[in-house]
Amino acid sequence: MKKIKEFLFENKNIRQTIIKNTIWVSSSITLSRVVRSLVIIYAARVLGTEGYGIFSYAMSFAAIFNIFSDIGLSGLLTRELVKRSEKKEYLSTSFALKMALVVLTTVLIAFISPFFTNIADAKPLMIIMAALIAFDSIRNFLFSISRAENRMQFEATFEIITEIFITSICFIILARAPSAYNFAVGYALASGLSMLIALISLRTYLSGILTYFRKELILPILSSAWPFAVMGVFGVFLTNIDSVIIGYFMPVSDLGLYAAAQKPISMFYLIPGFLYTSLFPFISKFIKDADEKKLTILLRKSIIVSLGLALPIVLGGIIIAGPLINVVYGHDYIGATLTFQLLLLTLLPIFPGMMLSNVLFAEDKQKIFIKSSALGAGINIVLDLILIPIYGIAGSAIATIFAQLAVNGIFFKEILKNHELNIWKDMRKIVLATIVMALAVFAMKTMLWPIISIVSLSAAIYFGLLFMQKEEVLGDIRQGFKI
Repeated sequence: MKKIKEFLFENKNIRQTIIKNTIWVSSSITLSRVVRSLVIIYAARVLGTEGYGIFSYAMSFAAIFNIFSDIGLSGLLTRELVKRSEKKEYLSTSFALKMALVVLTTVLIAFISPFFTNIADAKPLMIIMAALIAFDSIRNFLFSISRAENRMQFEATFEIITEIFITSICFIILARAPSAYNFAVGYALASGLSMLIALISLRTYLSGILTYFRKELILPILSSAWPFAVMGVFGVFLTNIDSVIIGYFMPVSDLGLYAAAQKPISMFYLIPGFLYTSLFPFISKFIKDADEKKLTILLRKSIIVSLGLALPIVLGGIIIAGPLINVVYGHDYIGATLTFQLLLLTLLPIFPGMMLSNVLFAEDKQKIFIKSSALGAGINIVLDLILIPIYGIAGSAIATIFAQLAVNGIFFKEILKNHELNIWKDMRKIVLATIVMALAVFAMKTMLWPIISIVSLSAAIYFGLLFMQKEEVLGDIRQGFKI
């Protein structure tokens, strides 16, 4: 028990810390998202496509205004706390700026955003969404402190606490008084409770924090953060404008279908996030130490692992999309199948792209994010306006595919300028295992096997084939990217 405690709560070396962080982050996010997915599925079934569509639309619309609440301060704080000696001064000034931005964002969402929506039923939800986004934003900012110290167990604990609150409160509300408004209230209340507990837990860091405020740090922080603010504008449009445009052209029920297709995809996006969060402190360290050899090894292995996880999910998911949607949401949501299949394709550029963006961010190349986000947002909006009136929500999914290809293509091109990557020859065994697994999934679907059996057996087939081929990616996952 002593060894287990030391392994999970202390930082001994690079390998052990990466494994420890990955265990905490992946366990908490997996558990929390599984729990939250149960709430979302229940809400989708209880509220129907229209009620669920209104809630999803209000959430997406409020998120557009949320770009003003952070402007990259959270990620910037993690990076700078690793590098700087005057940690308290930087934390204090960043915290003061953060709170000012949260107040501004809350006012924008609660009192200004309702004038910009054409869906009347969504307007009463905006004040609730303002509170929800404020609570989430503050809590995520606090996590930046623990990330800088490689204490992922802190963030993991509060992710689980938040989901417990959301699950219990929202289930009670949906069972007794189901409505989009009440569901939003439950969400906000749970997030607020979690934020308060996080503030109490970090009171030693925050006690008297404003006494270290240094106005001379404001301009340097804003100077480093402004590219993220611009990037945030484009990034938010890239991820949330779809629902807004769909709400303008299509019925509210289509918003519910699109949200149903998008929700599982957003959960899949979290998978490379496990690696992203765990590896970022070490990427920052290798760049600071100018250790190109270790950085290249870590980057190459992380990309191969991310693609090795994305390929089977995409191919297998496309094959069983229809039965999966039917089992999860019910027959009323079967119209989301094609959109779900198309959105699965976005995993292929996004999974490795998240690893690439890790390095670019650590190298302080924020301008690349501005360029890529602007291009991606522009492509997404233009194609949305062209394709949604013709193809409906499937048109929006097509627009997202092209936008993500453009964004992550820029990341890959920029990385190749300074880092030598040769990953394709290492992908042959992974591709072979994916093809065999896909054939098995198709056969099981044809024989009408239960979805849970198909998913479980296909995962066993895929990783079994990698093991039989002695694929190095399994060793990288097991050994924590031994460098």
